[in-house]
Amino acid sequence: MKRWIGGIVVLGCIICMLGMSGRGLAAGNAFVDVPANHWAYSAINKLAQDGVLQGYRNADYQGDKAITRYEMAMLVANAIGNIEKANVDDQALIQKLAAEFTQELGVLGVHVASLEKKADKMHMFGLGDFKYEHHDLGKDYGTSLVGSPRLVLRFDYQINDDWTVFNGLEYTRDLWMTTFGDITSDNSKSKELGATGKIGGATRLTVGEYHYFSAYGVMLEQRIYGAQLTFGDTGLAGGPPPKKPQPTLTLNEGYLWKRINGRTDSLFTDSDPHIFSGELKYPLSDRTNVQLGRFNIWSDNHNISSRHFSTMGFDVKLTSDLQFNAYYGKSSYETENLGYLVGFFYKNVNFMQPGSYGYMLNYEHIECNSAISPTFAVNASHGAKGVVLDYKFCPVEKTVVELLLTRIKATKANDTYRDNFFSVDISYFF
Repeated sequence: MKRWIGGIVVLGCIICMLGMSGRGLAAGNAFVDVPANHWAYSAINKLAQDGVLQGYRNADYQGDKAITRYEMAMLVANAIGNIEKANVDDQALIQKLAAEFTQELGVLGVHVASLEKKADKMHMFGLGDFKYEHHDLGKDYGTSLVGSPRLVLRFDYQINDDWTVFNGLEYTRDLWMTTFGDITSDNSKSKELGATGKIGGATRLTVGEYHYFSAYGVMLEQRIYGAQLTFGDTGLAGGPPPKKPQPTLTLNEGYLWKRINGRTDSLFTDSDPHIFSGELKYPLSDRTNVQLGRFNIWSDNHNISSRHFSTMGFDVKLTSDLQFNAYYGKSSYETENLGYLVGFFYKNVNFMQPGSYGYMLNYEHIECNSAISPTFAVNASHGAKGVVLDYKFCPVEKTVVELLLTRIKATKANDTYRDNFFSVDISYFF
C-alpha cells in the first residue's frame, strides 16, 4: 500500500513537471499499406518541413517504403493537434488528409469535425470480447470449461507534445468455470496507470503501472509497477517507426504487480517480487533482428534466494507475409530451467479490413522454471512441450475471431499433466 501511495505522489510530481515541456504519444498498430505513390507522403513531408508535425525529424517518408494507413493516420492526428501553427495552405492539406483517413482517425479517437479547433487531448479506445475455453488436462487432472466476457478500456490524456498520461481498465467475469465437476464464478479487475513520453533525444520513460511484453512473449508478458527506460530511436511519437530499423535497449525496474499463477516457490508466493531487466533488440538488416535479455527477480525477504533468467532469439522475414522466430532461454534454477521455441507467423489480421487473416504455428519446450510469466500455454507447475496453432480472422470491420489449439504435455518426468486445449475468442474493437 505504501508503495502504491508513494508511486501516485511520484507520478503526480512527474506529470506536473512534464506539463511544462515536451510532445505527445499514442498507441500504434498494423493496417493495410498506403500505396507508395500516394499523395499523402508528399503532404506529410511538406507539413514536417513547415514545422507543423512535432517530433518529426527525418521527413523521409517519400513512398519508397510504404507505411500503413493507421500509421499515416497517426501522423495526420499529430498535424491536427498543431493546426493552429499551420498556414492557410497547410491547413488545407490537413483538411484533405483528414478526409482521406477519417475512418482510421475515428479508431484513434481523433475527432475531425472541426479542424479549426485543436484536437481533443483525451482519447478513449478499447475492446469487448467473449472467450470459450475447453481444457483436457489428462486422466489425473480432469477437464476444465471456461466461458468469460471481458471489457478493456484505455484512456490517454495528452499533457503536452511529448507526454501522455494513460489509464487502462479491464473487467472480466467467468460466467462459468467447470473443473472436476465444480462450477465457480469469478470477477476480476486490473488496471494500468502511468505516464509515458520522451525525456530527451531518443530516450523514452514510462512510469507507473504498465504492461510489458518481452522475449517474444516466452519469458514475460505481465504488468510491472515501476519505471521503464528505452534508449534508441523509436521514431515520431504516435507515428511509424524510423525508416531504417534502429537498435533499442529497454530497462525495467519495479515490482511484478500480479503474482504468477501456478508458481509454488516462495520467491513468487510470499510477496510481489522485484524485477530488474534489460533487453537489447538489434536489427541485422531490414528483415532480421536479434534479441538478448537478462531478467533478475528477488524478494523483500532476504532469506529467499534471488533468481536470474537469460534469453536470446532472432526473427527473420522470409517473405513479405511469412516470418520465422526462434528463442532460447535459461534460468538460475537448479532444475527445469531450460526453454526454447521455434515458430512461424503468416500474414496478420487487420480488424479494419474484413477478410484479412493471420496464422501462428509454434513448437515450444518451456520448462516450468525457465520463464517468469509467458504468454503461451505454459503451466508454471508442470512446464509445457508441444504445438500451439493460432488463427485470427476479420469477418466484419472492427471484429476479430480467434481460434487457438494446443497439444502440449508436461516437461517433468513421470508427470501425466497435459493440456489439449481449444478456445474461441470473438473481439470487437472500438
